[in-house]
Amino acid sequence: MSEVLVKNKSSLFEKLVPALLIITIGLAFLVGVLWQKVENLGKGGTTATTDTTQQAPQPKKIAISQIKDLFNKDLVKFGDENSKVIFVEVSDPSCPYCHVAGGLNPSLNSQIGPQFKLVKDGGTYIAPVPEMKKLVDSG
Repeated sequence: MSEVLVKNKSSLFEKLVPALLIITIGLAFLVGVLWQKVENLGKGGTTATTDTTQQAPQPKKIAISQIKDLFNKDLVKFGDENSKVIFVEVSDPSCPYCHVAGGLNPSLNSQIGPQFKLVKDGGTYIAPVPEMKKLVDSG
């Protein structure tokens, strides 16, 4: 009878060890996570949640004199600084959307999407940069 009791105890022990091991590892992980959060808060760190109530930075006010001063710099420009309407184009040569706005690469316009297919190619998109240049050139 004692052999059966010993056999049952060892069988029960073999079944409980993996479960106890998993529970122990889980508790250790939980304690580690909580400890790290307490440490971060103690150092003045932030928690995992972010504050979404921050206001967007206010744009800087730019005077017309600053815009007119751009004509005195070594920039690609056209038109006259004393015009009633002044356009200043700021673009990035590596930006595909800046190239699309220039309207000089119809295949790129079509490649980006049907909404950018130029009118001359059967689409509905009018590139703004050439249109602005027409306005400036016409006075």
